[in-house]
Amino acid sequence: MIKLKYKPDPKWLDFYKGDWDLAVLIGGRGSGKTWNAGNFTTLETFKNPSYRTLVLRDVSSSISQSILQNIKSRFSLLMTKLEGAFDYVFEIQESQVKNKLTDSVNILTKGFRQSRVEQQADLKGFEDIDLALIEEAEDLRDVERVNTLIDTLRKEGHKVIIILNTPDLEHWVVKKYFDYKISKFGGFFKLIPKQLNRVCQVIVDYRDNPHLPEQTTNNYSSYNNPDSENYNPDHYAGKILGLATENQNVLRKFNSQKVLAIKTVEPIDILDQVKIFRKPEANQIYSLGIDPSSGLGKDFTAFSLRGFYANSDGKYPLYAQMKAKVDEETTVKLALNLANWYSKFGRVLITPESNFGSYVTTTIKNSYNQDLVYKRYIQDPTVAYDKQIGDFGFKTTSANRDNIINEFVTMFKTNKLEIINKDEVEEMLNFVWNDEKKRYEALEPAHDDLLMADFICVAGFDYIRQYL
Repeated sequence: MIKLKYKPDPKWLDFYKGDWDLAVLIGGRGSGKTWNAGNFTTLETFKNPSYRTLVLRDVSSSISQSILQNIKSRFSLLMTKLEGAFDYVFEIQESQVKNKLTDSVNILTKGFRQSRVEQQADLKGFEDIDLALIEEAEDLRDVERVNTLIDTLRKEGHKVIIILNTPDLEHWVVKKYFDYKISKFGGFFKLIPKQLNRVCQVIVDYRDNPHLPEQTTNNYSSYNNPDSENYNPDHYAGKILGLATENQNVLRKFNSQKVLAIKTVEPIDILDQVKIFRKPEANQIYSLGIDPSSGLGKDFTAFSLRGFYANSDGKYPLYAQMKAKVDEETTVKLALNLANWYSKFGRVLITPESNFGSYVTTTIKNSYNQDLVYKRYIQDPTVAYDKQIGDFGFKTTSANRDNIINEFVTMFKTNKLEIINKDEVEEMLNFVWNDEKKRYEALEPAHDDLLMADFICVAGFDYIRQYL
């Protein structure tokens, strides 16, 4: 009947102007996804009064709190602005919008279930629907329920809009329509739209909504401000920005608020891929932890070099770290170069993790002062089983892995460790509980190689106390 002029905000241009069959709107609070979905169907209905929209939620009893209220408000506002020109066409009712001319329903509602304890509702009889608008889709974990609905939509040119709040990577919508990458918020991921034919994905947050009141914007921003009493980075990443989590219950080993408060610094130098944060200091004893790899797979080789004597802040200072794709021969070369440089000013204990092969540990043992290469001892700490295979190096087991992690975490909690490398901060944020393996490890696709090297480095402190 009439085409209303509307100029969308830049983020929403493809949604309003693009040629798509299915749109996925995803984002946190105040992002405008619900308003724009409601506005879209309202504009389409005013343009074509026979246009029919089906609003769906998981449970029909919650429809009263749904996008329907937004749509009804848009209808009412436009009818007022048009000075009653459409009063004879549309009738806004409690649970729907009706076309008085055709005695049909323009906006109707349905739940996938009648209640949370009931099975799926009857979703047949919607062949003449122009738009299916599914909101709160994060609650819909079974894709077949949605497919059953979509299969009933037969009208030529029909569209489907799916609206999600904070999702997780296991949700079918995320798997089907998005890729992802690690964000700066530990345990949260930034979604990346897949290039799919006739699919429109809109990812927004409150910063993309210029219509929010300043007070609301400031309140949302305060959750990301360490100086604010509202500071809560997990809430900010999940509920406010709408970033995805790996699953619905990520359990981190390190307190994310404490980790995010760390002030990282740039290295003073980078030598052969090793980041140098402090130059050698006289009379220091150093511990160099090494987590080796072949350099061919997904794992990195990592070094961490700390001083045994605390700095003026009471923390074990960080001197150097490395995280790089290097082979075993290069690992040995870089480790020995680093150790020999710092050993000019003080003793350097080298603790290579010996689970991966034997080349790194054996070559370091044969090329360095053996008294300064970590050795494993039997119960009598004065007797080394030097003649047994694998005596040198730190051999990780399920038991001592937990021990060195817990020791490191305790020292971190009590502010005894200097953490200044942004690479290590990122790994700390993504070090989470794997319920299948029953252990803490990197959240895929993140890594924990640098952390493991630092765990081993700190484990070397006990060796230093006893034998150096």
